[in-house]
Amino acid sequence: MTAIAAPPPHGSGPGSPAENVSVGTGPAIAGTALPHECMTSPGAAPRPSRRTGSTRLIGVDAARGVAMLAMVVLHVLPPVASDGTMSLAWRLSAWNAAALFALVAGVAVALSNGRTVPPRGPAWAVSASGMAVRAFVIGGMGLALGAVVPIDRAAVILPYYAVLFLLAIPLLRLPVRPLVLLTLVLAVTVPLLSYATRSVLPEGIVAGAAQANPVLSDVRDAPVRLTFELLLAGVYPALTYLVYLCAGLAIGRLRLDLRWVVVTLALVGVAIALAASAVTWFLLERLGGEAALRTVALRSMTLSEYADLRVWGADGEVPTTSLWWLAILTPHSGTPTTLLFMIGVGMAIVGAMILLGRVAASLLTPFVVLGSMTLSLYVAHLLLLSAPFVTVRDGAEFGLHLALLFTFAWVWRRRSGRGPLEWVLTWSTRGTRAIAERSAAREREPVPISG
Repeated sequence: MTAIAAPPPHGSGPGSPAENVSVGTGPAIAGTALPHECMTSPGAAPRPSRRTGSTRLIGVDAARGVAMLAMVVLHVLPPVASDGTMSLAWRLSAWNAAALFALVAGVAVALSNGRTVPPRGPAWAVSASGMAVRAFVIGGMGLALGAVVPIDRAAVILPYYAVLFLLAIPLLRLPVRPLVLLTLVLAVTVPLLSYATRSVLPEGIVAGAAQANPVLSDVRDAPVRLTFELLLAGVYPALTYLVYLCAGLAIGRLRLDLRWVVVTLALVGVAIALAASAVTWFLLERLGGEAALRTVALRSMTLSEYADLRVWGADGEVPTTSLWWLAILTPHSGTPTTLLFMIGVGMAIVGAMILLGRVAASLLTPFVVLGSMTLSLYVAHLLLLSAPFVTVRDGAEFGLHLALLFTFAWVWRRRSGRGPLEWVLTWSTRGTRAIAERSAAREREPVPISG
């Protein structure tokens, strides 16, 4: 087999640690946790039985745990195997970290904001206020973390997800069918919009994006570049990841307590992933896209750089030298086929985890523990990764890293339930939600009629 070069070190990163799921640890707060089975969000449909409700939570938590594990693999394990090819762990993880986190984040948002019935009126106002405040808190955490974490160790995703959650607030009102249609439309139009925008903007703005993790001073010193980076040109552009979150919202609006719905979800996901792969093959191989792309690409990059892009993927978005770039299927490339492929993979994983949680929940315990407080674990992971004594990527480092995260999550979860940073999010929005709920209650009060 042909040896391949290692990927750019900042080309892989975690998905959404902000949308946390916690099984049986207390009531949900919109935008951070799935509802506890005994709680009902404003505008929610009647809750399912205790059995189906708890297993649904376990399955979604486990899916996030899979994404958390994949993210640690990408940051800690060496990407290249002994024979010079991409390692199996990397092959599996490169597709399942950031995109899966974003998709499951959408599921969590839907389940904590109405479940099968989207919130309307005052209920939507309560949900929107909670998500908005959390977005600003998460964004502040991410910008502060960017000053500590070097971009060559990891790309901090929190600022991108803060923008993503703000963009998702209007979508809370939508039921399943409009969400599915919007997902398909965004999967095609967002890559085209990104390509066109990056093609016409000044080179200085485009080149400056994603060269370092965003920090608090960027809000004052480079607001235009920061906005462009977070929306379109960074490692995790919010407009691109909105496609995944929109798909997750549609999934969360389904009757996930029904077995046939979950089975259908998983099978349709597999079909979508296969169809996206077939489309890429047809465009690049049968229509000559690969040859045309190679010819154009080699005018502005070396053969090694071109091979790296085709194997390891881009850092958020593809180059703008040829429209054929939009036909490739690689991690972090943000092309229509990549977006649809990852949506299909995410649907299959979520469906499989929910089904497995119904029949063998104990097997999912390690993933549930990792997925139960991902914001806290994500920040701890990046701080460990940025420590001066962490200088190698190997199995021993991976084992130590994972053991520390798992032990912390296991002990904290048994003692306190909600993770420490998840508690900060809950506390930060308590006042805002109380004001919104009082306002909603006043709107529901009947107007007295005089005379």
